Amino acid sequence: MKLKLGYQELIANAMAVVETVSLDKAKLFLDDPSTVFVDIRDVRELERERHDPRCFTCPSWHVGVLG
Repeated sequence: MKLKLGYQELIANAMAVVETVSLDKAKLFLDDPSTVFVDIRDVRELERERHDPRCFTCPSWHVGVLG
């Protein structure tokens, strides 16, 4: 089965609609209720590393399925 979109096209599509910011700038928005942080790390990464409960968890493979 041929993929509809390759990973490079998926990344390009996401970068066209998602705002990315530096870590220092992001820290300024952590407690802003109008800002949503989305954690797209893999489940294994989430188990291995800390997770901020203020972030919405949506592993990257879900983005491809849902998007």
